[in-house]
Amino acid sequence: MSSKESTIKSFTQRVYIHALVRELHISSDVIAKILDVPCQMIDEAYAGKIVLDNDLSFKLFKLIAIYANQSRIV
Repeated sequence: MSSKESTIKSFTQRVYIHALVRELHISSDVIAKILDVPCQMIDEAYAGKIVLDNDLSFKLFKLIAIYANQSRIV
């Protein structure tokens, strides 16, 4: 993966985690339990220190789709 791809992937994952934590009020430890990963991994991905694999990234996206209030989506 190139540096540009890694940067884009990291940013996307940070946006997903931000949406779950700040907008949907789901704590990082709950996200970690749902994804069956250590909480530290979610915190490090949110800080931009690591990049999660494609499977975990897709699961973050699915969590947003599941928990988002559909009436808020325009």
